[in-house]
Amino acid sequence: MLNAKLVLDFKLSWEKINMIWIKTLVLLAASFQPAPTKADDTCFLDNRAIYSYVVKIWNTRSQAMYGHGAILSVFSIVTGCTNFRFADPNNHLDDFEITGVRVQDVKPTLKVCGQTRKVTYYAPHPKCVAPYEQVFNAALFVLKDPFNVKGSYSYPTLPVLSAPFHLTQDVLFIDQVRDTGCELVLFYYLDKKDPLFDIKWQVTSIPFKSECIGLFCQYDPDDPPKTKACKARYGNRVNGTQLCMKPKSGPIIPGMANYLKTNINPYCGGILACNGSAVGMTTQVKWRTTYSGKDTKREDFFYVMTFARVYLWLFENKVRYGANWLHPYFLESAGLKKEEVSSTSKKPKPEPTLYPTYQEKAIQFVSRKP
Repeated sequence: MLNAKLVLDFKLSWEKINMIWIKTLVLLAASFQPAPTKADDTCFLDNRAIYSYVVKIWNTRSQAMYGHGAILSVFSIVTGCTNFRFADPNNHLDDFEITGVRVQDVKPTLKVCGQTRKVTYYAPHPKCVAPYEQVFNAALFVLKDPFNVKGSYSYPTLPVLSAPFHLTQDVLFIDQVRDTGCELVLFYYLDKKDPLFDIKWQVTSIPFKSECIGLFCQYDPDDPPKTKACKARYGNRVNGTQLCMKPKSGPIIPGMANYLKTNINPYCGGILACNGSAVGMTTQVKWRTTYSGKDTKREDFFYVMTFARVYLWLFENKVRYGANWLHPYFLESAGLKKEEVSSTSKKPKPEPTLYPTYQEKAIQFVSRKP
């Protein structure tokens, strides 16, 4: 028989172990509960939620949506640049707000929450105002503060394939195989600040060079010289840098009347997501359903600039406006003394190089006093 004292000691030890486990589980459970001190604390953004990298750009002065965008890095938002070239020159950076979104539930109804951040800088692509055939329709907004992320979860950023070859191959596949499970991540309200996703924008491709150029370069009324110049301009671009996508829901894309009135395209910057990867963003809408004539194929569609077109610029700025308290770690540096990095560094963020002519002529709202 076992010694009674030994059995008692074993029983007491097992009870202590159980108590330790219970206390540990209680502490872990408590650590996953958001603290109710700030509004952001109940709406954490992280990479687990669907499309948590997509943002809405809102102008508080004019109460208008200035497009979609995506979180590129901790401090930067990527979007298109045409809305800011041709819109109200009296706009100031303080007029713009960026809203990040978290989908909390999808059934029985879609439930979302959001965080709003102000911007401190606007950095268009250097060729945003190049000759028309060379335009790169992309820009960055730099945030004053990053979004609030829960604990150790990853910051939600644009999921672009890191190898340009693979990105280009995906684009070419999408261009030719029409229905590849792609959707445009767009907001339901284009005239309200509410950050509610619209889940109906499943899209299929129109093969660019064989079909889309002819549709894209058609005008109403017919303008043969303009059509010829358009076909030459877009036909000479590198394969894999552009796509045409049409909605499955029907031939009409709403919003044309408001666009003609304001010159602001709320769809600009909308992310094209295919099988979990971000492939590109919408820069134009071709509204063809209002065309006159005998053409029976009157469908509205989106022109998408793929991220292969701005690949180097995109990843350069991803690093430039990334977490300034983190340094890259290279395997060949193993064993060497690490550089001391302070998480409270007050070094100013590097400013991008802009063409002086653009800075003077096209973004007056950057220099205007609030």
